[in-house]
Amino acid sequence: MSKLRYSSWASGLRKSDIAEFLRLAKEPGVLSLCPGVPYPGAYPTEKVVEVTSSLIKNNPEAIFPYGNPQGTLRSREAVTYRMKKRGASVSPEHIVMTAGSQNACDMVLRMIADPGDTLIIEAPTFLGVLDSIKNWGLNLVEVPIDNDGIRTDVLKNTLTQLRNKGVKPKAIYLMSNYHNPAGIMLSRERREELPQIAEEFDCFIIEDDAYSELLYDDVDQTAVKAFDTTGNVIYLGSFSKLVSPGFRVGWAVVPEELVQTWNMCRPMFDVGSPTLNQELIAELHVDNWLDGHIATLIEGYRSRRDAMLGALEEFMPKGVTWTRAHGGFYCWITTPGNVDHDSLFKTAAKNKVMYFTGNFFYLDNQHHNHFRLCYSRPDVDVIVEAVKRIAIALKEEMAK
Repeated sequence: MSKLRYSSWASGLRKSDIAEFLRLAKEPGVLSLCPGVPYPGAYPTEKVVEVTSSLIKNNPEAIFPYGNPQGTLRSREAVTYRMKKRGASVSPEHIVMTAGSQNACDMVLRMIADPGDTLIIEAPTFLGVLDSIKNWGLNLVEVPIDNDGIRTDVLKNTLTQLRNKGVKPKAIYLMSNYHNPAGIMLSRERREELPQIAEEFDCFIIEDDAYSELLYDDVDQTAVKAFDTTGNVIYLGSFSKLVSPGFRVGWAVVPEELVQTWNMCRPMFDVGSPTLNQELIAELHVDNWLDGHIATLIEGYRSRRDAMLGALEEFMPKGVTWTRAHGGFYCWITTPGNVDHDSLFKTAAKNKVMYFTGNFFYLDNQHHNHFRLCYSRPDVDVIVEAVKRIAIALKEEMAK
């Protein structure tokens, strides 16, 4: 047997501790606050059976042949409705359907960036995107976030310094709503400011908004794209959290010239997203059925979010803080600087509880006194007990 020879991209990948985390999380008696996935009752099983059967019986030509690489018209029209609810008026002609928002990000970067180009990312940022792009040969530059999202003051200073060195970043990748992992939201002021920054420094903003509409408090979730007047904001959305991650249906809103490039490039990779899944999504929008389903999801997730916030308040030691999470799936925990997070995780694992450590979300693979807790999948009683066990482990570490 010949020796396997990896590409430079594959050989440079960070060893995936994520798989090991998820394996440990499935061991008997272990409580897991790791995966950002819907709870089992969140899936619209009966409706999917009904709609799929109808599509197969009544409109097979819409789902069985090869599809348009841009996506079916009906699914793109459904996306225009979702975008309107997020404050942005877009045309189906500027929408491309994808296999989730991460696939959208991958495709967009393939079209706009070359090895050696500079990309601005948040610190922390989504581990899926971080792991997928860090070995592309891009120059990744981190900009910190605070409770109002990416710090635009630091962003402007960073862009100015890069411009003075003759470096022109291709894009700024950020999350506007219910940040993964930080659970925060961009302030209205920064949402309005960011398109102006992109125009001033002649770069794209890639707005990843995969959790939009899962809002539990009365706060503004208007997309950054809504304030874009020049076409510099590329918007990424997904039905993974609103319907099912297994269907792999997402979208991107892109400028007209990128649509043309997309339609040329997509057949070279995977021909296009499954038309059955796209048409299923379109059918779920008939008579606004999906809006009612989202309202049900919000109640299910809000109760889980509230349980986590209550448990954090009750059990966490003094000096530990966390984000409130007005929507989405995550709370971001900040500990005092003297906590050894590797030791903390081992202690928590002995207590049979799992979570994602902060190092997964930073370019330097350091914890930065953070870890992420996810409340989307477990039942309320599991969430409370898991937080309690983590708090016990944290108190042990802080006492050392």
